[in-house]
Amino acid sequence: MASFDFVKDRVFTVNGVAKGAAMTGWRIGYLAGPEWIAKACTKLQGQITSGACTIAQQATITAVNEGVNLTGEMKTAFLRRRDLVLGLLKEIPGIKLNKPEGAFYFFPDVSSYFGKSDGEQTINDATDLSMYLLRTQQKLHADQF
Repeated sequence: MASFDFVKDRVFTVNGVAKGAAMTGWRIGYLAGPEWIAKACTKLQGQITSGACTIAQQATITAVNEGVNLTGEMKTAFLRRRDLVLGLLKEIPGIKLNKPEGAFYFFPDVSSYFGKSDGEQTINDATDLSMYLLRTQQKLHADQF
């Protein structure tokens, strides 16, 4: 909105880089607006928060300045990761999958394993399957712990 001269002096933008620049956990935000309100926010912020490390500040500057260039590279990387996980999950017999389009979250349907038993445990639900996988992997890798 601030690109329109007729409202530029009334637009105040508050944003962060956690999601848009994949900098989760860095807790870096920024604002843009008329100088008078930006100065007031700086005064207030200086009294209630601690300083961000220099590395996070420099990364934020790059993220804001590069904008679309960085997000295009990130999208390509996320799609590559999604496709890798999708391919690996497809190798597991009995699992039904969705192919995420807007995010990289998978919600596999594992119900084909319900009612099955290894002789020691019967899998009745997803929690049982999770516990079974943890237990069997722990036994397989006990010498590594």
